[in-house]
Amino acid sequence: MYDTGTTSPEALIAALDRQAEKFETPSGAGTMVWRAWGEGEPLMLTHGSHGSWVHWIRNIPHLAKTRRVLACDMPGFGDSAPPPAVDSAWPFAQIMAEGLSRLPFRTPIDVMGFSIGAGVAAHMAAHAPELVRRLIGVGMGGLGAPLGLGPMKRLSGLEGEARLAARRHNILNLMLHAEASVDELALHIQMMRPRYGKIDPGLLVAPDKVLKVLPRVQAPVDVVFGEFDRPHGNPDLQVSLVRQSHPHASLHVVPGAGHWANYENPAAFHQIADALLGA
Repeated sequence: MYDTGTTSPEALIAALDRQAEKFETPSGAGTMVWRAWGEGEPLMLTHGSHGSWVHWIRNIPHLAKTRRVLACDMPGFGDSAPPPAVDSAWPFAQIMAEGLSRLPFRTPIDVMGFSIGAGVAAHMAAHAPELVRRLIGVGMGGLGAPLGLGPMKRLSGLEGEARLAARRHNILNLMLHAEASVDELALHIQMMRPRYGKIDPGLLVAPDKVLKVLPRVQAPVDVVFGEFDRPHGNPDLQVSLVRQSHPHASLHVVPGAGHWANYENPAAFHQIADALLGA
């Protein structure tokens, strides 16, 4: 059903986008955009910083085999209009919760969030506990642990191979572990122009905003980290922080993967996701 055989990033994204059922709910002065694929129990996906639903492009076809996958562009990201205020995660969480309650999906719903999307999803679960059955955080930040990022390279003024080399450096520093993982699709996704202005992720989750909100999350919480997640370092440290409020939280490590683990090693990630969602 889901054609992922094309080699063009633009064609791959467009093909999966065409196969989606689309919904819009209010967000600020505009709308929040949702896309859905598949059948079965609903599963909500939230994306990472400066991203969109496309952060899950290597996972949606697999997850949609057994689930009704609902991937959103969070307020202010992708095709979704920003909230009136962008100084914390709460306005985002409120818009997402109100939007989810308007959609024809049974709640409470399982939610899987990537990076800052996991942190915003935690705020949504705290704001509207009746909507969230469980929360799975993939590369979840905002737990107060020090970040392990090196310096990023500026792209302005660079052209040709120099610009491409800087883009590859930045993706390896932030998102992926292996140089071979920085393929044409990854480069394209990271450079996609958002319809709306970029939101500062630090205002939403850093440095410990997620750690502070987790005690208000009633749903079970589990975490998934790449083995070589540069921003968040030691997965054991991260889960120990989550277990301060959710002592039964399980830790799952995607081998050979960096921060964007669901993209870099989708086969291993899907085994973990299937086990968590089937539990």
